[in-house]
Amino acid sequence: MINTPAPVVVQPSLWAGNDGNWSTFLLGVGSPAQYFGVLPSVLSSEVWIPVPEGCTWIPSSVLPNCGATRGALDSGSLGFQTNRSTTWSQIGLQYLGTGQNLYGPTTQAGLFGFDTVSFGPDLAGYRIPDQLIAGIATQDYWLGSLGLATNPSGFETVVENVSSLVPSVKQANDSPSLSFGYAAGASYRSDVGSLILGGYDESAFEPSGLAFPINSDVNHALSVMVESIVVTGTLAGVNGALAGTASVPVGSGLNMTIDSSTSQLWLPRTVCDFLEESFGLQYDRASGLYTVNNTIHSRLLQSNPQFTFTIAPNSSSTASTNIILPYAAFDLQATIPIFNTSTNYFPIRRAANESQFVLGRTFLQEAYLVVDWELGNFTLGQAVHEKAKPRVVPIVHRQQDPKATSGLSAGTIAGIVIGVLVVLAAIVLAIWYFRRRKQKQSRLTEAGTTEKIEEPLEWDEDKKGPAELFQDDKKAPTELWHESTHPSEAQSQELLELHGHSTKQMLMSTQLYELDAGTAGQELQASTDRPRTGR
Repeated sequence: MINTPAPVVVQPSLWAGNDGNWSTFLLGVGSPAQYFGVLPSVLSSEVWIPVPEGCTWIPSSVLPNCGATRGALDSGSLGFQTNRSTTWSQIGLQYLGTGQNLYGPTTQAGLFGFDTVSFGPDLAGYRIPDQLIAGIATQDYWLGSLGLATNPSGFETVVENVSSLVPSVKQANDSPSLSFGYAAGASYRSDVGSLILGGYDESAFEPSGLAFPINSDVNHALSVMVESIVVTGTLAGVNGALAGTASVPVGSGLNMTIDSSTSQLWLPRTVCDFLEESFGLQYDRASGLYTVNNTIHSRLLQSNPQFTFTIAPNSSSTASTNIILPYAAFDLQATIPIFNTSTNYFPIRRAANESQFVLGRTFLQEAYLVVDWELGNFTLGQAVHEKAKPRVVPIVHRQQDPKATSGLSAGTIAGIVIGVLVVLAAIVLAIWYFRRRKQKQSRLTEAGTTEKIEEPLEWDEDKKGPAELFQDDKKAPTELWHESTHPSEAQSQELLELHGHSTKQMLMSTQLYELDAGTAGQELQASTDRPRTGR
C-alpha cells in the first residue's frame, strides 16, 4: 500500500506591499530559520527574499520600519543575513530572470545560493534542504516571493541536482502531487489568502467546470481567453456622472496570462484609454500607473462599479465562466519607493504588445486558482470569502491512489477485456466452423461425392480485423476531455473517477507537462541598476 501524504497548508502571514495590501505567506529560510512574509509566484520556480542592502538607500527617518515593510518578520531584521545561516551555500550574483517579459531584460541582480526552506514554526517538519534562494535588494521587487512553478531557473550555468520547491516537497513525500491551490486573499473583505501544495480548498471557490491547458511557454504557462469585460457603474470622465453599464473594448477577446508576481492587470492601450476616460483616471508617466484623485475616489466608492470578466480556455471554446470583481479590488494605494506618500491608484498598466497581456494579483483577489503541473492543466473559479471552515482536498493521481489495484486506467482495462472477448469469440467461431466442415466432408466422402469445400472466409484488406473492430471507440480519458472542454455531468463524473478524484474535484486530463530539476546559473558581471517602478 502506498502511503499518500496530506497536502501542505502554507500559513498566511502579515498584510504587506508597496503597491497594495497583499496577503503574504510565512516562509523560513536558513538554519536557524529567518522568517519572512512572501508572495506566491505562479510562473517562477525560485525563492526570493529581501536582504539588508535593500534598505540602506532609504533613510530611517523616511521609512523607519523598512525591513518589516519588505516582509522581514524577525524583530529588527532588515532582511536575510547569510552569515547567520549554517546551511547557506553561496553561488554569487546573478541576473534576476522573472519579469523580463513585462519589464524587459533586467540589469537587476540577486545574491544566489542554496539553503534550507521551511513553512513556518507550526510546520517545522516541512524543511526542504538545498533550495535555490535569491537575496534581493532591488526596488523593483519589494517583497520576497515563493516560486510555485517546476521549470528550471532563469540563469544558465548548470548546477547539478537542483530541484525547485514544489517538486522537492513531493520528492520528500510531503505532498501528494505537483500541484497547488491559491487565492490572493482580499483585505477589503478581511479574508486572508490561501496556499495549499498538493491540493486545494474546496470551500474557497465555486467550481467553473473548466479545464485550461498549461502552455509550454513558461512565461505564458497559465493562459486564458478573456472574451469580454463588462463594467457597471462607470463614471462619465472627470465630471463623475453615472454612465451605467459599459462593455470594455476587448475586440474578439484577449489571450491573457495569469501571473501573481505582478499586482496589476496589463492591458492593451485601447482598454486602458477606455478605463481612464470611464473612471476619470490620471496617467503617471514616471511610475506607469493610473492615479485616482480624492474627488474621483469618493465618487467611485459611492457608485461602486462592478467588473465581470468572462473567461474561456481558448477562442474556439463554447464554454466559459464569469469572475466578478468589485471596485474595492481595484481601490489600491502605492507608496515608497513608487510614490513619496500613499497614493490612490487603479491597478492597470499599458501593455506594449500581446505577450504582455497579464491578469495579476488584483484579479486573483476574486479568483481561486488550482494548478496541476503533472497533468498539464489548471482551473479557476469565483472565490468564496465567507466560508465556515476550509475543506482541504488532496490532488492524488491514479498511480498514487492507495486504493488502486493496478496502474492501468479503467478505459485501458475495459479495452483489454473487450479485446479478449473478441479473440475468444473468434476462436469459438473457428472451432465450430472447422468441426462443421470436417463433418460435412466426412458425409460427402461417404456418399462418394467430390463437392468442393470453400476455404474459410478471410478479412478483406479494406476491412477491419477482429482486433481493430473497437479501435475507433477506444479513446483515452484525455482524448475524451479534449473533444469537449465542457462535458456533461455524467462525462465529468466518469473522468473524475478515472483519475482517482472525488466527484467534487476538478478535471485534470491534458497532455503531461512537467519540467524536472531546476538548474542554477552562471556567474555574471554585476551591472549598474537602472531605476524602475515597483511591482
